[in-house]
Amino acid sequence: ATAPPETAAPEVPDDGSPAGPLGTGRVHRRLRPPQTTRLRTWAAMRGAGESSALHAVWALLLYRAAGAAGPVPVSFGVHLSARDIPMEGAAGIPGLLGNPLPMTVTVDPAEPVAGLLGQARDAALDLAVHAWVPGDRVRVWTGRNPDAELFETGIVFDNRVELPAALLAELRAQDVEVDAPRSISAHPGLPLTLAARHDADGGLALTVRYDRRCLGDVDASALLSHCVRLLRSLPDHRDPQSAVGDLLELLQGFEVPRVLPRPPVPEGPDVAVLRAGDPSADTIVLVRAPGVPVGAYEALVRHHRGPERIVSLRAARPGDPSALPGLRGAGRPERPGRLVLCGAGPGGAAAYEMACAADEGTVAAVVMTGVGSGPGCAGALAAGLKSVRAGSR
Repeated sequence: ATAPPETAAPEVPDDGSPAGPLGTGRVHRRLRPPQTTRLRTWAAMRGAGESSALHAVWALLLYRAAGAAGPVPVSFGVHLSARDIPMEGAAGIPGLLGNPLPMTVTVDPAEPVAGLLGQARDAALDLAVHAWVPGDRVRVWTGRNPDAELFETGIVFDNRVELPAALLAELRAQDVEVDAPRSISAHPGLPLTLAARHDADGGLALTVRYDRRCLGDVDASALLSHCVRLLRSLPDHRDPQSAVGDLLELLQGFEVPRVLPRPPVPEGPDVAVLRAGDPSADTIVLVRAPGVPVGAYEALVRHHRGPERIVSLRAARPGDPSALPGLRGAGRPERPGRLVLCGAGPGGAAAYEMACAADEGTVAAVVMTGVGSGPGCAGALAAGLKSVRAGSR
């Protein structure tokens, strides 16, 4: 039997829009420190790491969910840090450089488990040199439709770097606060993502984030429980000829979690007025995108004291500026209404792309912040907006 999900309350949707009837769910599981050590040792003795073991297990779960038989290629997204790319100073660049790329391995029930593990390891090494390649370039290289998804599920193995105490003290002396890095999952726009990280006790913490329109709480809980069951069992397969099919047999008797197709995205842009403001003032456009920190935009609107009108915008396509001209306010006789685009996390990148694609003069400024807590991002955006307002006087 599987345990109930540890977190079942709906979350705010992860694109910065108001909460819907279903929203996003999360389920957490954990390998205890001794189990994590066994898994790490087992993988290392076969020339791989824990992340490759996790990739191999995820491929097995996708293979089983598809009801496949015989050798079948399986693809999913893998998040790369891009900190080890061959570019001078890459490791010291502040901010997020991570990029999700498609990993493909062939699952064959007759193949030794070590062979599947080796496939996952080699695929990750091959992808590492392309960590800088964005998804749209991958689509061009592979001849895919510009709007096609490269994968439907994603994984991120979150290796957090601990900042030295001396550096943190120096930053605090300069009134610079640095909180713990936050994972936004392998690809926040996907209906199902898996994040793994080592906790303070040395255990391996796993979190599945899922769209409730595609996966129910019970099915999500079962899926992660199956993942943990396979990870715990891997070190028991010491025989070099132990087959992938033997691992799959461990899940016999368990129902396959049911995943529904993702609902189609509504055509056209989606605009919502969050604050009426003064018609003669500027218009603040909060750009919605998958992965916007939860509560960031709500906190900004709630505490905003300026005269600006505030709207939220989800573009019809990433970077599409076609809806911007219709959002401008009347302005004043001496100065027409201006648009100030704002974005938190992935919303910042989307706002910048939109501003670059817009006609000259459409956007007055872009205010962006990285990934953090909702209130923290709201505070950073508010400070940026204050600077924009001061500069326009």
